[in-house]
Amino acid sequence: MIEAARQLGGRNVRPGDGFTLPLGSLTREDLIEAVSGVNRGTNIETLIGYTFDSLSRQIAQGRRSEFSVDELVAEIEVQAPFLKMEAANTLRPAQQRVRALERLKYIGRRFDWVGTLKPGAFINIDCRGLLLGDLRIITAAVARDLQNLARQQKIPFTVLSIDEFHLVAPNEDKLVSTQVLREIARIGRHYRLGLVLTTQSPADVDRAVLKRMLTRFVHTIERDQLDSLRGIFADAPPEMIQSLAKLPRGTCVLTGVAETIRHATVVDIRTRVTHHGGATPDVFGDLRTRGWPGKKPLSEIIQDDDRDGETGDAG
Repeated sequence: MIEAARQLGGRNVRPGDGFTLPLGSLTREDLIEAVSGVNRGTNIETLIGYTFDSLSRQIAQGRRSEFSVDELVAEIEVQAPFLKMEAANTLRPAQQRVRALERLKYIGRRFDWVGTLKPGAFINIDCRGLLLGDLRIITAAVARDLQNLARQQKIPFTVLSIDEFHLVAPNEDKLVSTQVLREIARIGRHYRLGLVLTTQSPADVDRAVLKRMLTRFVHTIERDQLDSLRGIFADAPPEMIQSLAKLPRGTCVLTGVAETIRHATVVDIRTRVTHHGGATPDVFGDLRTRGWPGKKPLSEIIQDDDRDGETGDAG
């Protein structure tokens, strides 16, 4: 999508380089996930979570707009006495764990969604190379920011598109990114927030999210993945569903709810007009550029085998 964004006049950003999120964009669960070395159910987790909730309430009440890592560290010392957790073996480790958030380059000022999301705008958040935990935190925070802004009608109709979305919306009820995507899939359209989710592994995806997508483009897929898609094919006949394993490239089955797709059908997808950046690498071309003379003709390989047989050499 990097070249596509450039060709369409869009903007590429990377977490920590042109794109950051404030701590206030996270939930308590996001924060605990992001903080290193915090065991669940401990006093340290309780103190960090309680302090984070206190600062988040101040944002909700309009008493502050954001808070930094430094402010969260300082607030832990303020809140510790209320929980009777001012002992050094709880207070100091909690502050040290939170201080480790400074290693996350994507924690910073809030991205200017309102100023950037004008009609026709295209923003590509390049998340390559991120750890899975960071990817889920960023996804949840972005989705939640857009959801809140859309509810307040501060942004125009916006579509959130996520590639390889099985990574951020697996079938885990307690995962925050799964929860927020469920919510957008369920009612996002009512406040002008669309959702486009792409995956090659539907078996790994949250079922509630899959079922709530109103329009579905199902391309060639292995038969062992079909069971995970039961219930989303609408009125597609069995013959059409069974053909999915053998559909040619660029052809898919189009299904959806009656309001969007009256009947399931097979459609051809036109060739994209923007640069395709996700093509399978040319393995042999890469080897040739590195000095490899090329593959032997089959006839030469057979002759070599015959000579090995005559001399008794091991093949």
